Amino acid sequence: MRTNNSSLPRAETSSSVCRLEAALNYASLGYPVIPIRPGAKSPLTPHGLKDATTDEVTIRTWWNQWPEANVAIRCDKLAVIDVDQGAEWPPDDLLTAMVMQRPSIQHTPRKGWHFLYRLPDGKDWRPTASRIAKYVDTRCGPGSYIVVSPSATENGIYSWVPEFQIRSPELLPTPPDDLAKILDGLSKPNGNGTTPYGNTEADHPQANDADLIPEGQRNVTLTSIAGRMRRGGLPEHAILGALLEINAKQCQPPLSEDEVRKIAASISRYPTPRPIGVDGPEDIISELRGLRLTDTGLAERFADQHREKVLYCPKWNEWLVWDEVRWRRNDLSQIDKLAKETVFSLYREVDSVESRDERRMLTTFANKAEAASRREAMLRLAQAEVANILPDDLDKDPYLLGIPDGVVDLRTGEIKPADRSLLISKITTVSPICDPPQLWLEALRKIFSGNEELIRFLQQLFGYW
Repeated sequence: MRTNNSSLPRAETSSSVCRLEAALNYASLGYPVIPIRPGAKSPLTPHGLKDATTDEVTIRTWWNQWPEANVAIRCDKLAVIDVDQGAEWPPDDLLTAMVMQRPSIQHTPRKGWHFLYRLPDGKDWRPTASRIAKYVDTRCGPGSYIVVSPSATENGIYSWVPEFQIRSPELLPTPPDDLAKILDGLSKPNGNGTTPYGNTEADHPQANDADLIPEGQRNVTLTSIAGRMRRGGLPEHAILGALLEINAKQCQPPLSEDEVRKIAASISRYPTPRPIGVDGPEDIISELRGLRLTDTGLAERFADQHREKVLYCPKWNEWLVWDEVRWRRNDLSQIDKLAKETVFSLYREVDSVESRDERRMLTTFANKAEAASRREAMLRLAQAEVANILPDDLDKDPYLLGIPDGVVDLRTGEIKPADRSLLISKITTVSPICDPPQLWLEALRKIFSGNEELIRFLQQLFGYW
């Protein structure tokens, strides 16, 4: 058994992160580990959670068999608070106490958080779902597990916050008193079914992973998912496995396996920039308050504001901007303009914030965000937040011709309005003339003695309708 208690590899490093080494390090810290399906959260072993172990031989056997398996740890000595994106809990005073207690803190792919505390002696806390509040779960004791860094799913990566890295359970703090009281009370709802900080009976909506992906969006959606997984450090075969599963379950109708393999291979050729994460207590508090005062928060704002206007192509390492007629490649001046719009929107946010402390934090962050380096960091991270495409996705239909006034369907001659979903990037310099070209028609009738069938054929041949 390994006894080295060195810190674990961070999920952000690169696609060469060794999941076996990570699993062994977790085991050396005293956490029983279990291999999880690549890109997912379900165990690979026959008996699931019961198979979790700290035995080095078993762990090596597992990861030799499944080298790209995600890593999970069983929560034998842990009390984990799992706060998903969208949660309106914890309140500010409790959040500050939770962070200042200095637990281990992990950022999850769905932009949530894991707070890891030591399970106090004598406590028999159990896993719960939305008992504390909506989108807030607990993972306590040997009946539960959490997926950990350097694991990745289609939504992104798990990563330890630098100042709050994982350490052995004995070195973790117990939950702050107010949180411990809430955990004690989970099995004892009061008369109205609530705890001091939320509804004990709140429904916990599951992630809607079964949304169908319609024809016309399949390539773009799978490419975006592959891009996020690549940024999480997954190699080609792990990305391919996840894409094939998503394609089979969600794409209507599914793409061919060759097409899915092409997407995985194309995305896997390109390294991705290292994400800039959240570091200190103030960053975490601002994120959970919904202020998102980090480079990642800026990137999310950029995507939220401009999602309909931009695409990203990893193969070209270029942005594409919708100019109301076509997707224009590598329009850096327009991308920078959109980035500045996002930064300046921070000042408008200040007016909507009531708390003086939060206004101060937001104003300070807005001032720093005006720096060119912060805008560049925002755009790097935003690449994973917007739709990703492959070059072959553009101008895919040979019968659709982009023109300054819209799109011509060459099968029917119909002129349609410009449509961003058609992914047209090339247009003609002039639009077709709708009025019949009389001189041309008279010449055709004279030359071909009024043979309308032949004239019609020549009109189609030369592109006149």
